[in-house]
Amino acid sequence: MHAYLSEFVTYLIKFIFLLAVSVGGVFFGKKMAVGKMQKKAQQKAKNEQKPNQE
Repeated sequence: MHAYLSEFVTYLIKFIFLLAVSVGGVFFGKKMAVGKMQKKAQQKAKNEQKPNQE
């Protein structure tokens, strides 16, 4: 019985760790995507300002 409990705890710890890694990856990916979109928007704004100044 102790061996089954030990296996269960081991799998539970692995599951929680993998779940945390995947959730962290999703949030990190969203943050990177938002940053990339903001950079593109800033670059587009700069490109639109240049013809108006000339």
